[in-house]
Amino acid sequence: LIPRVARLDITPLILAFIVKFAVVAGIIFLSQSALTNLVGIALYALFGVLDSILTIYFWAVIGSVILSWIAPNSYHPGPQLIIQLTDLYHLRLLAKSFHQLVVWIYHPF
Repeated sequence: LIPRVARLDITPLILAFIVKFAVVAGIIFLSQSALTNLVGIALYALFGVLDSILTIYFWAVIGSVILSWIAPNSYHPGPQLIIQLTDLYHLRLLAKSFHQLVVWIYHPF
Protein backbone atom coordinates (compact mmCIF):
# COMPACT_ATOMS: atom_id res chain seq x y z
CA LEU A 1 0.00 0.00 0.00
CA ILE A 2 2.88 2.38 0.68
CA PRO A 3 5.06 3.10 -2.37
CA ARG A 4 8.80 2.63 -2.30
CA VAL A 5 10.84 5.79 -2.44
CA ALA A 6 14.12 5.54 -4.39
CA ARG A 7 14.71 1.84 -3.68
CA LEU A 8 13.97 2.29 0.03
CA ASP A 9 11.02 0.74 1.79
CA ILE A 10 9.70 3.30 4.29
CA THR A 11 7.04 0.98 5.71
CA PRO A 12 9.13 0.11 8.85
CA LEU A 13 9.56 3.82 9.63
CA ILE A 14 5.84 4.45 9.30
CA LEU A 15 5.11 1.39 11.45
CA ALA A 16 7.57 2.62 14.11
CA PHE A 17 5.86 6.02 14.07
CA ILE A 18 2.40 4.43 14.46
CA VAL A 19 3.58 2.24 17.34
CA LYS A 20 5.25 5.19 19.10
CA PHE A 21 2.14 7.32 18.54
CA ALA A 22 -0.10 4.59 19.97
CA VAL A 23 2.11 4.14 23.04
CA VAL A 24 2.23 7.87 23.79
CA ALA A 25 -1.50 8.27 23.15
CA GLY A 26 -2.21 5.30 25.41
CA ILE A 27 -0.10 6.73 28.22
CA ILE A 28 -1.80 10.11 27.93
CA PHE A 29 -5.22 8.49 27.72
CA LEU A 30 -4.58 6.45 30.87
CA SER A 31 -3.19 9.40 32.79
CA GLN A 32 -5.59 12.17 31.72
CA SER A 33 -8.58 10.28 30.31
CA ALA A 34 -8.62 12.56 27.26
CA LEU A 35 -6.49 13.09 24.17
CA THR A 36 -5.93 16.81 24.30
CA ASN A 37 -3.22 17.48 21.72
CA LEU A 38 -2.86 15.03 18.82
CA VAL A 39 -0.30 17.22 17.03
CA GLY A 40 1.90 17.20 20.12
CA ILE A 41 1.61 13.44 20.38
CA ALA A 42 2.48 13.06 16.69
CA LEU A 43 5.54 15.31 17.06
CA TYR A 44 6.65 13.43 20.15
CA ALA A 45 6.28 10.14 18.27
CA LEU A 46 8.20 11.50 15.27
CA PHE A 47 11.06 12.75 17.43
CA GLY A 48 11.07 9.48 19.36
CA VAL A 49 11.53 7.52 16.12
CA LEU A 50 14.24 9.94 14.95
CA ASP A 51 15.98 9.60 18.31
CA SER A 52 15.95 5.82 17.99
CA ILE A 53 17.38 5.99 14.45
CA LEU A 54 20.14 8.40 15.50
CA THR A 55 21.00 6.27 18.54
CA ILE A 56 21.33 3.16 16.38
CA TYR A 57 23.46 5.09 13.89
CA PHE A 58 25.68 6.50 16.67
CA TRP A 59 26.42 3.04 18.05
CA ALA A 60 26.95 1.69 14.53
CA VAL A 61 29.59 4.39 13.93
CA ILE A 62 31.29 3.53 17.23
CA GLY A 63 31.21 -0.16 16.26
CA SER A 64 32.60 0.67 12.82
CA VAL A 65 35.51 2.55 14.35
CA ILE A 66 36.29 -0.33 16.71
CA LEU A 67 35.99 -2.87 13.88
CA SER A 68 38.33 -0.82 11.71
CA TRP A 69 41.00 -1.36 14.38
CA ILE A 70 40.25 -5.01 15.12
CA ALA A 71 39.20 -6.53 11.77
CA PRO A 72 39.43 -3.98 8.95
CA ASN A 73 38.60 -6.32 6.04
CA SER A 74 36.34 -8.88 7.67
CA TYR A 75 33.85 -10.84 5.57
CA HIS A 76 31.71 -11.81 8.54
CA PRO A 77 28.06 -10.68 8.17
CA GLY A 78 28.13 -8.67 11.44
CA PRO A 79 30.90 -6.25 10.45
CA GLN A 80 29.48 -6.06 6.92
CA LEU A 81 26.13 -4.96 8.35
CA ILE A 82 27.78 -2.26 10.45
CA ILE A 83 29.75 -1.05 7.43
CA GLN A 84 26.54 -0.90 5.38
CA LEU A 85 24.77 1.02 8.14
CA THR A 86 27.51 3.63 8.37
CA ASP A 87 28.13 3.98 4.64
CA LEU A 88 27.47 7.58 3.58
CA TYR A 89 25.97 6.46 0.27
CA HIS A 90 22.97 5.09 2.13
CA LEU A 91 22.57 8.34 4.06
CA ARG A 92 22.56 10.34 0.83
CA LEU A 93 20.00 7.92 -0.61
CA LEU A 94 17.90 8.24 2.55
CA ALA A 95 18.03 12.05 2.36
CA LYS A 96 16.97 11.92 -1.29
CA SER A 97 14.17 9.51 -0.37
CA PHE A 98 13.00 11.76 2.44
CA HIS A 99 12.89 14.70 0.03
CA GLN A 100 10.86 12.65 -2.45
CA LEU A 101 8.52 11.55 0.36
CA VAL A 102 7.90 15.16 1.40
CA VAL A 103 7.22 16.10 -2.22
CA TRP A 104 4.89 13.10 -2.56
CA ILE A 105 2.99 14.08 0.62
CA TYR A 106 2.45 17.69 -0.43
CA HIS A 107 1.98 17.03 -4.15
CA PRO A 108 0.54 13.51 -4.52
CA PHE A 109 -0.56 13.96 -8.13
